[in-house]
Amino acid sequence: MKKYIAFLTLLISSLTITGISFIDGKIWDVVLLVIGFIAYAIVGVLFSLGILSGKQNGKDAYALVFILLLLGAYAVYKGLVAFKAWVLGWSLVAKILVPIGIGMLIGLVIVLMIIRKEKREE
Repeated sequence: MKKYIAFLTLLISSLTITGISFIDGKIWDVVLLVIGFIAYAIVGVLFSLGILSGKQNGKDAYALVFILLLLGAYAVYKGLVAFKAWVLGWSLVAKILVPIGIGMLIGLVIVLMIIRKEKREE
């Protein structure tokens, strides 16, 4: 099982996100760290619920949960790549106007939240 985890980790962590290998390595380090923490927490919950018992069952469950989360991370990566390709297919005007519109919408929401908070304080 450890061979499969090492092989999948190697394959997935070699995928490029930004195109800069140093930054990609740091991003994948954080992603794998978070996946490890989540897998550890899930196995801990399974132990506390009494679903798992024994050291070997814990190791096997951790490996399985880690692999499933790793495959989930790969699916998210593929979705981001598809989204990036879709955005790159837009015209130049849309590439400029859409982020401006989203930024203005976020700014409007922040201003409305501040106004609402000030009204509550009065």
